[in-house]
Amino acid sequence: MTLYQVAILFLNGAGHASLYYWSRQFPNVDYQLLTAFFRRGILPQMLVAKAWQRFHPLTKGWLIIDEIILAKSKVGRCPAVKRRYKSAGGYVTPGLSVVVLLWTDGVWRVPLRFKLWRPGDGTAVDVALELFGWVRNELHWKPTCVLFDAGFAAARLLVRLNNYGWAFVCRAPKSRKLDGVQLWQYKRQGYWHAVGEAWCGIKLLVIRRKAKFYLTNRLSWSAEEALAWYSERHEIEETLKLFKGVCHWGSCQSSDDEAIERFLAVGMVVFMVWEAERVKAPSPTTIYQLRKKATLSPRMFIPPSLKRLPKVS
Repeated sequence: MTLYQVAILFLNGAGHASLYYWSRQFPNVDYQLLTAFFRRGILPQMLVAKAWQRFHPLTKGWLIIDEIILAKSKVGRCPAVKRRYKSAGGYVTPGLSVVVLLWTDGVWRVPLRFKLWRPGDGTAVDVALELFGWVRNELHWKPTCVLFDAGFAAARLLVRLNNYGWAFVCRAPKSRKLDGVQLWQYKRQGYWHAVGEAWCGIKLLVIRRKAKFYLTNRLSWSAEEALAWYSERHEIEETLKLFKGVCHWGSCQSSDDEAIERFLAVGMVVFMVWEAERVKAPSPTTIYQLRKKATLSPRMFIPPSLKRLPKVS
């Protein structure tokens, strides 16, 4: 099978369904050929890079990074599965950890690269350092701003971005220190902002809004400007939900980490197809609305954007 044929299945296949179910849903699809596609020597990162270069090459914009956990119960059978503590529910769950780097200019959302965690890769912060280094050293591109949540607000990441000369805005845990004092004790007021030497050794602008703390290395920015930048981080949260649902990231049942990585790469490429259709729609719409329309149509949904896919067989 070709990437074009597999992408059509991703666009029209039932949600939260396995490859075997798709082979039953579409009579002309051979299950063995379909699974063999993900066992071939396709380089996932090269596939994603070729796709975004065809759909929307990098222009002025900003970067957002985040981690998504895909539930996976096959602990021991797949080396990429790890146990992760979920602080929101207070329990441990096995799953796949995927760090995604997203570029956006406020209109287009283009996933540049992703990293499936494997033993020896370190933490999500280590993966983020690798991805940002790839942008700077391989793409030779400078973002307008970099956005991430408190989970990535480690000292080594903040120092690296500051050394790159990149602006960043992020959340921070209340236990981090400013001028040697923990943020939650720095001032008693619930709303304040101040410039000082942070725990990572660089000067930062810290903003407090009730129980939340925000950081930026652009000391000349106002608090409102920094918060406006951070509000753009919702783009990656919506994108990750689309990856998991519309692009079937949550449906991969393989225990082979290389096949899983190829599956995720195809899902990311299919997202670019949906995004191209959304941006070029004659009236404002969402990918969810496009997906619903395609599902209710009696014909197969084969958008013109599929012609941009790189040639992979």
